[in-house]
Amino acid sequence: MLRLILLRHAKAASPDGVRDHDRPLAPRGIEAMPHVARWLDKLGTPIDLAMVSPALRTRQTWELAEPVIGVDVRAVFEPKIYEARPSDILAAIQTTTHNVKTLMVVGHNPGLESLIVMLAGSADADARRRLSSGMSPGSVAVLDCPVDSWRELRAGTSTLSFFTRPRDLGADG
Repeated sequence: MLRLILLRHAKAASPDGVRDHDRPLAPRGIEAMPHVARWLDKLGTPIDLAMVSPALRTRQTWELAEPVIGVDVRAVFEPKIYEARPSDILAAIQTTTHNVKTLMVVGHNPGLESLIVMLAGSADADARRRLSSGMSPGSVAVLDCPVDSWRELRAGTSTLSFFTRPRDLGADG
């Protein structure tokens, strides 16, 4: 069984004259990430690898989460998941090596939310209810994948076990 954690970047700012790739986190996003990171840490699932979009806001999100959830987590910055379609994110995930049992992807919407819907053949009732209102910035989905290799991951094969948003954790993210 493999575990996939999908983290949408925290709330980003939209400064004038700054291209999308270079948008930083907004103060609300910076304040929300410790809440999200503590929730992830409480899951008790060691993360083997973080696949992070190279956009500034996703890198900053990872930098805020990493010290709380595991300072020894290896991160790779994957251009293929920046503003990507769900099929492109899945293709990047499928290249993950067999020794990675828990993979975190730090990326963007609408790709991440669509990927959750694509992969989840079943879902915890509470997770499904929360996801139904959308994957707001800083939201996290945890999918349990009954496969032995990331190459085997396919649509409808996983269970959405957990889903939370900053506001569920008392943050205004």
